[in-house]
Amino acid sequence: MVGDSDSAPPASIVIGNDSDSAPPVSVVIGNDAAPIPENVFSATVSAESVAFSDPSLLMPVKGKMMKKQFFLGLFFPVIISIFFAITIESLDDDNYEDGVFMANEQGEFSIDLAELGWNCDDGSYYDVNLNWGNGNNHHYANYDCQENLRYHANENIGTIHENGSIELDLLYPPVDGYDVIFHYWKDGNSRTALLGQGDGVNTTFSGNVDPDFCEGDGEYRYWDDDLGDSYNWFSTNGGPRPCTIVESGEIIIDSKLEDGVLTFKLLDSSSDAKEINVEVYSYDDMNFVIEFLPLLGCLAFLGAGIGAYMSGYKWFAYGVGASIIVFPAILFTIGILALMAYGF
Repeated sequence: MVGDSDSAPPASIVIGNDSDSAPPVSVVIGNDAAPIPENVFSATVSAESVAFSDPSLLMPVKGKMMKKQFFLGLFFPVIISIFFAITIESLDDDNYEDGVFMANEQGEFSIDLAELGWNCDDGSYYDVNLNWGNGNNHHYANYDCQENLRYHANENIGTIHENGSIELDLLYPPVDGYDVIFHYWKDGNSRTALLGQGDGVNTTFSGNVDPDFCEGDGEYRYWDDDLGDSYNWFSTNGGPRPCTIVESGEIIIDSKLEDGVLTFKLLDSSSDAKEINVEVYSYDDMNFVIEFLPLLGCLAFLGAGIGAYMSGYKWFAYGVGASIIVFPAILFTIGILALMAYGF
């Protein structure tokens, strides 16, 4: 009961700092916290090998040489080459006929090309080779379906005399307005002698040079119906004077073809020829295809090597590379070294 004298009076509370007083006792509210265990890490090093599940983490291992693949690739180009050779031989349908024909009393030749298989109307290509002469003095001419008898000339066209004068009779008339010149050396310097100027008709020219020996060459421009403007060259034989000037080129020999018989007379320089050897060749359209077969073979070698390498057959590709690149390079190097050692 309030106001009861028997009850004890309330204790007094002193508010304020007291330097002598003890700090307040901490009070823990709630349940006692469990102790937090410490994390302890440990490891051991083992000498045993560790296997990884990811192959990309493995070190690359050098592959063992696969001899069967390598030697198969090494001989693959040889096998393909044999195959192409057999194919070319089977497709090659060349025809060849030859004969010897004599000149008549007038020095005229009549060659029955039809008798030798000539027939430009069947769609094939025909080529006639003619040659005459003896010893080292051989001459050649050619006739084809274009009906031009072309003589492959290597003619003596002039002389350099003892006094240095030059006389020329060229194979072709130089083009109008173009110079005919002769180059030579004197005292270690190149010199030029002007022998005249072309008019499109004249073939004879003359001039003078200084050196005592025939050392030089000349040039001029002429007109060819097939090639247009062309150049031709002539040269000396290098001997002491008097010396010969020689020119090479093609000359069209007048000829006619009737009923497969070719009739013509040779140039004056070959007027003493009494017989001609004639060879007739014929080629069909398949020959133009055959010409590309070696190129196809080379492409097959390269394609096989590249394809094999990309497909994982590396040793086959190495064999192909060795066959078409390494071995030829080695042989070429040996050949060059041999030429260098023993001279050209």
